[in-house]
Amino acid sequence: MVTAAALFAGMEFDGGLPDMVALLAIGALVNLVAVLWATGVAMLTRTEQAGSLIQMPVFLILFLAPVYVPLPLLTGWVHEVAKINPATAVLEAGRSLLAGSPVRVGMSFALLAAGGLLLMLWARRGLRSAERAG
Repeated sequence: MVTAAALFAGMEFDGGLPDMVALLAIGALVNLVAVLWATGVAMLTRTEQAGSLIQMPVFLILFLAPVYVPLPLLTGWVHEVAKINPATAVLEAGRSLLAGSPVRVGMSFALLAAGGLLLMLWARRGLRSAERAG
């Protein structure tokens, strides 16, 4: 829906249909990883106060990634951390797909798949903990 609204509003998209499909797949995987993280925390803590525990790591990952400023323009320690932050590869892949010149797309899918598998185990652990607690 957001993509359709952006295209309708005149967003420039220089990629083709495969690029759009890859971009939407990356977005879906990012959402899946976030849901698995939140599910694990929520099931382990079983309290409404867990909201900040869910949000803070996500905020830090995005804060320490080149979300608003391209990586080459970052300086100091933020640049060094952003270089090794997995979110950087995902962001660069998304931007490159919009530009029609894909880079780091395979790495992004691999990182998101690995994160998804790890967080699936995390969410399952949280669910089992909640089941034991009743």
